[in-house]
Amino acid sequence: MARWHADCTYAAVPSKPFDDKAKRAFRKATRWEEYGKVAAPPEALDYHGVHLTDFEKQEIEKYKEIYYLGLDARKIHAKAGIGPNSGFDDENGCYQKIVHDHICYRYEILEIIGKGSFGQVIRALDHKTKQYVAIKIIRNKKRFHHQALVEVRILDELRKKDADGSHHVIHMLDYFYFRNHLCITFELMR
Repeated sequence: MARWHADCTYAAVPSKPFDDKAKRAFRKATRWEEYGKVAAPPEALDYHGVHLTDFEKQEIEKYKEIYYLGLDARKIHAKAGIGPNSGFDDENGCYQKIVHDHICYRYEILEIIGKGSFGQVIRALDHKTKQYVAIKIIRNKKRFHHQALVEVRILDELRKKDADGSHHVIHMLDYFYFRNHLCITFELMR
């Protein structure tokens, strides 16, 4: 029986096999992300490993906290050496976004809201903060990556100079790498 992270609600594992309807009900009942809870990778794998791809089962170990798994998404079954970026990218180096899948086991992809030469912007729900954010996902190409790093430095400077928000600039919240893509999170304009 798995133990939950200190902040998680505990759910007992039933002793008899499930039919499909019971599996769905149990899976839904043990979704800590719906309650704003966090799990460690071993707990997430214990409860939901059967719903993750082989790639995710290895990838999830790199993360300390799991907020969202995208269990209802039609996931890409990536394989090393198959297609661009193991199948996660299209031929142009753009990340193939799947609605309701996760980014970094924290953000839920809701929709694509913009597109440009550097990549695409999605609207996402941050399951850690329960806030909607915009995430710019940079194309997986070296020249775009270098330009995006310059952008991150500029955005960080703007954030520091406008700490009180008096200049009405959309602020970068964070940046990170996910599946070989630089991702930049922003406040979402309403």
